[in-house]
Amino acid sequence: MCYLMRGPWSICLAVYAVLLLQTVAASDDNADAKISVRTVVDQIEAGDYRGSNTLHKLGPAAVPAMIEWADDKNDMVRAIITQTLYEMRDERAIPVFVRRLDDSMEGTRGISMHALSVYPIENVKSHLSAEMLDSLSKYARRFEERSYRAVLLIGDLGDNSKAGDLRALLSKAKTLELSGAEKDKVPAGGGAEDRMKAAKAPAVKEACLKVLLKMGDREAEGEVVRALREADVSGRVFAVEAVQYAGKDTLVTELLPLLNDGRKVMRVSKSADDFYFLTVRDKAINAIAEVGRISPPFEIG
Repeated sequence: MCYLMRGPWSICLAVYAVLLLQTVAASDDNADAKISVRTVVDQIEAGDYRGSNTLHKLGPAAVPAMIEWADDKNDMVRAIITQTLYEMRDERAIPVFVRRLDDSMEGTRGISMHALSVYPIENVKSHLSAEMLDSLSKYARRFEERSYRAVLLIGDLGDNSKAGDLRALLSKAKTLELSGAEKDKVPAGGGAEDRMKAAKAPAVKEACLKVLLKMGDREAEGEVVRALREADVSGRVFAVEAVQYAGKDTLVTELLPLLNDGRKVMRVSKSADDFYFLTVRDKAINAIAEVGRISPPFEIG
């Protein structure tokens, strides 16, 4: 036995002992973190939210416990844990954000959508499922502050299975969209929810057109081309951005006439005393360079 301990076996046993100690230590850390999370959850349920600041300090070891409590029946527990998981930027929480898109609290739904839209797209793709696409589609139909982001995320994920849902959503957005004097009026027979939907409809409509254009929808392409050819500045800017988002190189020729459009569309500030304006032409140059994969004669900020 002593002879064995002097050779390679002694090294193996030593390594095994170290790994065992690390496993036990990690297990203890996870157990302590779970107790700490439970303590904070109890405080939140009692109406004391001060302990929520300690969740950040627990670190990655507490993420599994927070994920477990992220579906709690208490509204504030779900809200605070969802916010904390978003701020920790831990990929393990992505399924939580998908589930919370259907939360009863708008704020929790909103932060979940925001979290999904700021994660690297490849990280989100690794969790792609039919359930996830359904959740995004359902959230988009709510016409909330970040509903348009759900549409764009569907496009970014590169799954065309929701094209039919997006066409239906586009039609709904068009019926809700108000213009001119109508913007300050409540839709006939409607209330606060109708006002909210009407206010969010333009952003959702534009997002749907961008994604459908990327998916090869002919009607969406026709609408984008018409917007490029019309004189309205905001319509042209949207159409340029749609071509750029969709990477539609077949529409680059439609952007060329815009190189004569010097109308200002955006003020960009470098500092309080130093700023410049972007024009329709600038936006078109950027889109041509990106979609056509060519280098512009100068850089647009």
